[in-house]
Amino acid sequence: MSVILKGEAKSELPLITFTTCVPAAEGAALCALLAGSPAGAAALAALLTTIGMIASIGHLAKPLRAPRSLANLASSWLSREIIVVSLFWGLLLIWLVTALGTTGMLPSGAEASWAVLAFGADLAAVAVGALLLFVIARAYHVSTRPAWCSWEGLAELWACALATGPVGVMLSSGPDLSAGAIPWALTVALPLAGLLVDVLACRKREQRLSALATVSDERIPLTLERYRRLMPRLRKLWGAEGGCVAASVLALVCWAALDAAAMAWGLLLAAFCGQLVIHGAIRAIFYDLPVQVRFVGRLRK
Repeated sequence: MSVILKGEAKSELPLITFTTCVPAAEGAALCALLAGSPAGAAALAALLTTIGMIASIGHLAKPLRAPRSLANLASSWLSREIIVVSLFWGLLLIWLVTALGTTGMLPSGAEASWAVLAFGADLAAVAVGALLLFVIARAYHVSTRPAWCSWEGLAELWACALATGPVGVMLSSGPDLSAGAIPWALTVALPLAGLLVDVLACRKREQRLSALATVSDERIPLTLERYRRLMPRLRKLWGAEGGCVAASVLALVCWAALDAAAMAWGLLLAAFCGQLVIHGAIRAIFYDLPVQVRFVGRLRK
């Protein structure tokens, strides 16, 4: 038989921040390729990653011992995560510096050369960022957490990237929405795709747990029961995601039909902040899913 362990509640806010900000940075870097890798998008991606890295360090019980996390690089996905996120952050900084060269802020004056370097750094950052999202998701494949041990976690990270990336790049172009803009259709279509990915990942996780529930110990049925209790909260979050997509559509109308760029920029800002909060809440549900149980034998009389 088994008993549910009721340990002290632990705040996962640092990890929620990390696993929300880093995908958002990857989404911004990816969408910035369509806009010629502007400096504003590079600054946004670097800022988001910096916030996420600082938050993840704060999650450690003893932050000063963080370098010891690299001791098991050959076998630990956490150690690999630290290496890859550091490389991702470094590439974002290189991208930012080279992108600033395209604005004339650096003394060279060779804007065309800087543009090529910025695009290359952005492309490299996108590739490493994709690897980073895989490593982050893989680090949660723990046998005692069956709700995490599949592809749904990676899909939810990419959903965050799709939802925030295009809106973030549009915001970085400034209130006039003219410099470094991407196609407006993608600003609406990619967040909508992120919403669909969120829904699909949820449905597939529920189906997977349901299929395993009949042949497992109590851990999976208890996890499935908790997941179903959390489902109304998820549906509300999906509705809020749809509201953010609607705000992007309204921003398009304000910009294209009403020539109100400042109002459109404000709507995009609301949509971007809303998406970050929503996907942070989805990550909170992710961390709330596992059910800890301890198996105990029957006492002999």
